[in-house]
Amino acid sequence: MNAPFSTHEPSRIVVVGAAHMDRTANLLHPAQPGQSIPGTTAERPGGAALNVASNLAALGHRPELYSIVSHDAAAQTLKAALQNRHVSFQAQFNSALPTASYFSVVNPDGTLAIAVADMAIYDAFEATPLKATLEQLSKNDWLILDANLPSSELVKLASYSKAKTVGLTVSAAKSQRLHTLLANMDILLTNAAEAEVLAGGEASAQESSDPVQSLARLGVPIVVMTNSDKPVVAIDHGQIHEFEVPAFVKTQADGDVIGAGDALATGVIDSLIRGRTLENGVVRGIRMAHQVLRVAGPWSDQLGIDIQAN
Repeated sequence: MNAPFSTHEPSRIVVVGAAHMDRTANLLHPAQPGQSIPGTTAERPGGAALNVASNLAALGHRPELYSIVSHDAAAQTLKAALQNRHVSFQAQFNSALPTASYFSVVNPDGTLAIAVADMAIYDAFEATPLKATLEQLSKNDWLILDANLPSSELVKLASYSKAKTVGLTVSAAKSQRLHTLLANMDILLTNAAEAEVLAGGEASAQESSDPVQSLARLGVPIVVMTNSDKPVVAIDHGQIHEFEVPAFVKTQADGDVIGAGDALATGVIDSLIRGRTLENGVVRGIRMAHQVLRVAGPWSDQLGIDIQAN
């Protein structure tokens, strides 16, 4: 693979999307419907946009994160955490709704049992206040958008900017919000379930239901699709490549799956920002995802070590 983008350091990186509290219940025994299960709980900053911005900062970048929060304790926690991570945080405020939260219940093996997303506040996000900021971005800068925001506002955000645009599908329920942005998108980061929903709007009854082939027809120059421990699929200007995912051997000290996909996405984005190949980005992204799998929560301050050796 050739490097799809030449490096123009320093690039300005603007990330727009979710910044909320991840509340996690780690079960000591597998979940059983209708049963009370012993476990532990924790609360940490999370959200796709926040995780990616935090990871990029750990890799030496200085990203700017834009989101919406309430005037509450959770917002103050987010602000303090992002300041410690060297992420510039600019937030809109809405006091009528609480700062968003994501409550996940995780099985002893690290898999997700169920999750509840309390994210109504994101529907109040407005793109217009960012217009002047985004209009200052050049073609050498980067705009990263996640699908937690309303589709109408995502379209506006993309239209304001000349920067390279990255889309994060976030979840199967929200991935379709990016559909109207595809023509203006340079990079799409997704997983198999999210890709199937997103590509479904394009496939006719006669076309293959294979999400990879459907994604290739969507016209986004670069697409990276994960599928649990199955090979990562990368589409580079119509050329389809697969990358094996090395086996991850879980130990008792390992964490959970929360944030692993965001870490992989960060590896891809970081490599492309630095003018490296997509192959380099996918391989490093897989390694970074494994680093996050080894900690509790969606972020590891050890990600920066990766860039020193690679």
